[in-house]
Amino acid sequence: MDKIVACDEAFPGTLRRYITASPLRAQVIALALNELNLERPDLLAARLRPLNNTPDLAFTDPLALIAYTILHRRVRDIVRSLYPEAQGLTGVLGKIGGEPLSEENYRLIVELHRQPQHRMRLSPLRHMRRIPPRIFAILMALEPPYLSVKLVECFASVHQVKDFQRSVELIKRVVPEVSDEVLATSLEDMAGGNLGEWVRGWLDRASYLWIDPPSLCDSDFVVIADAASMRETGRRFSNCLETKVALVALGRRLFLEYIPDPCLVELEKLDQGWAFRAVHGRSNFPVDPVITRAVIKKLSAAGVRIPGRLSDGSHFNRVAQLIGVFDFDQDDFGLLDEAEELADKLAFDVARAA
Repeated sequence: MDKIVACDEAFPGTLRRYITASPLRAQVIALALNELNLERPDLLAARLRPLNNTPDLAFTDPLALIAYTILHRRVRDIVRSLYPEAQGLTGVLGKIGGEPLSEENYRLIVELHRQPQHRMRLSPLRHMRRIPPRIFAILMALEPPYLSVKLVECFASVHQVKDFQRSVELIKRVVPEVSDEVLATSLEDMAGGNLGEWVRGWLDRASYLWIDPPSLCDSDFVVIADAASMRETGRRFSNCLETKVALVALGRRLFLEYIPDPCLVELEKLDQGWAFRAVHGRSNFPVDPVITRAVIKKLSAAGVRIPGRLSDGSHFNRVAQLIGVFDFDQDDFGLLDEAEELADKLAFDVARAA
């Protein structure tokens, strides 16, 4: 605003003409004033002077020359005079609308058109009917081959671009055989522009476990290490294991199958190593506490961390039940101290025999 007011003082009517200008003219005025240094207006005036090289326009005040030029000369000529190497810049300015952009966005527009390394980033701009101001920073954040109009228009901010880039990094970790070109092509076929569903769809193809599993020398455990195995195991156990693929792909969980007494063991990734989280029976039925105890002992011997409620604290699990202490995010899986556990199992076996 300071710049347009200074021009208005040097060439009265500049502010009024700017306010009533067409969207394209308004953008070119704002773009030119973005180059204006009020302490050295002669620098910008020198760049625009060739457009006014007639005796009757011998302005002595550089601000007056600047104001006259941006109001009365053709917008294409102004842009070409300021940025002779920026092919296509006028067309892009015509798609932005009349609202002025930030100084940073004007700098980005010019850089996109002037630097050869950004040539591929211009393609989406030329195919868009209207260009929201956020697009320029988004284009600068993206890299080929992820520069399609469809994808660019999906993002509301650069932060979302960063999220997308991390998603691609994760996809390529768990599906190492996929290329950027294949991912970019699949984005063009993305239904409804839902990036979340697109990412989940690729994670559901995970073929590689990028987080090292615990060192299980015991052959009683089988690591379920890819999406296909998780789906197959989920069908055998009649549970929702296939819906947990994303958790494994994210490096947060791991599932093992315990072979001697078939059940599924769920581990949680820690900053160092793994922790026991749960044990699941077929059709999500509870697992016999004796089996759970055996599983936990083997895991503990392999270095897996065991929660207190399932180790030393299990001696007081009945007390927790007595006083009504419930942790709804955790389960004690019916574990008691071993003597009580054995007594409960014997009583169960006797009752079943009767």
